Amino acid sequence: MTAGRVGYIDESIHDCPGMCRIALLLAESDTSERVRRELSALIPVSHRVHWHAEDDRTCADLAKTVSTLPVSAQVYACPFDAPGRKEAARARALR
Repeated sequence: MTAGRVGYIDESIHDCPGMCRIALLLAESDTSERVRRELSALIPVSHRVHWHAEDDRTCADLAKTVSTLPVSAQVYACPFDAPGRKEAARARALR
């Protein structure tokens, strides 16, 4: 694997009404397999980790595990006041 960083991103507009959340996790390339393995081990069904698909307990376990890994994590949140404004909130969060 080449040197550098691997990024993981997930967004949630549907889980929290009126709020767009985007989470970003960065790992050094040489630790990315460990990150993937440890997070994947926490999900009850074999699929990619996706916050929207997980129950509250699994999300809590994922967040706890992320806090122990050698990664950088950020969450960006932007509110919106009407369903038609979701995309504008998403664009602000990505910026």
